[in-house]
Amino acid sequence: MNIPKEQVKKDLIHGWSVIRHKDIKVFIDETNTYILLDWEDDVVLKFTVADHSINILKASWDSKFNIDISSKVLLVMNEPEDEEE
Repeated sequence: MNIPKEQVKKDLIHGWSVIRHKDIKVFIDETNTYILLDWEDDVVLKFTVADHSINILKASWDSKFNIDISSKVLLVMNEPEDEEE
């Protein structure tokens, strides 16, 4: 899979992976719940993964993502906005 510029891939449990902007941080807690924080430390997504599914627990109002079950990839499409002067 070609990963777009400014995007990075992180492997998750159960063979899943997440592709997101390089400034989105990925955390996992002791219950295997993932939290994605954006460049302003706002929660983008909170989710769990199982062998054949992803359970979205929380998503910000402007979250943009796609889940590809066949390749076990969660693609997060949020990107920082270019600030114009």
